[in-house]
Amino acid sequence: MPFTYELLVPAELHDQGEVRFVEWLLEEIEYFELGTPLALLLAGGHRYELLAQGHGLLFEQIAERGEVVLPGDAIGLAAGEGEKNPYGRPYVIVRIV
Repeated sequence: MPFTYELLVPAELHDQGEVRFVEWLLEEIEYFELGTPLALLLAGGHRYELLAQGHGLLFEQIAERGEVVLPGDAIGLAAGEGEKNPYGRPYVIVRIV
């Protein structure tokens, strides 16, 4: 049985003002690996990619295009197996694009 975990809006965006979900870069049930761009966010006039910190499947897309989200909000669910899950570290990180 795969382990399911939430993909959260990273806390480091808390001082960027309004955070808007732009789009998913993967389809539901699409496989991803470490470093795969999963989604785009807009905050503080910058576009950010959310990058996977493990391997798995994008199990469910929660956030919708144009939705305002807050740091800590779950925007999606991922599913992975055992040692390929990002234990002890954030499930996603952000990168300005």
